[in-house]
Amino acid sequence: VEDNLALAENLAELFEEEDLQALVCSRADDALARARADGFAVAVVDLGLPDRSGVDLAGELRTASPDSEVVLITGDATLATAIAAVHKGVFAYVQKPFQPQDLLALVERALTQVQLRRERTRLAAELAASERLYRGIVESAEELIVVVGGRATIHAWNGFAAVLTGCSPEEAQGTD
Repeated sequence: VEDNLALAENLAELFEEEDLQALVCSRADDALARARADGFAVAVVDLGLPDRSGVDLAGELRTASPDSEVVLITGDATLATAIAAVHKGVFAYVQKPFQPQDLLALVERALTQVQLRRERTRLAAELAASERLYRGIVESAEELIVVVGGRATIHAWNGFAAVLTGCSPEEAQGTD
């Protein structure tokens, strides 16, 4: 998201040479609309945009796509904008002029973070589904199932065990 079209096109070309898809927007409103519609992995955002501060846009982008990252670039770095950027959760704050390869390396690290975060979310969903399946099988079994820990204390038991003993799983948990 850069209002300097020449710089935006150069950056897009740099990213595309590395097989990264790059979309160019010159206004914050356009970038936010595209992010909401299509999502994104990493946004490179200029601090000085014609319709909104890049810091404000960074916060809105992070809200629109919490798994994504934002790299803020500026030719007018100040301590106040750097602090504001940190508060908005930007991945990096880069001062112009910068070396294109340095920016590319930052974007690649941000992409790695995004991929790891998305993988963690996927694995957590798989684990939750597996846990639901396990609990469903254990609870529906018409067999006595008791889970005992290393100190011979009950960690869990199923509904059939509760019917046989008259003791609920909550009452049994933690007992010998």
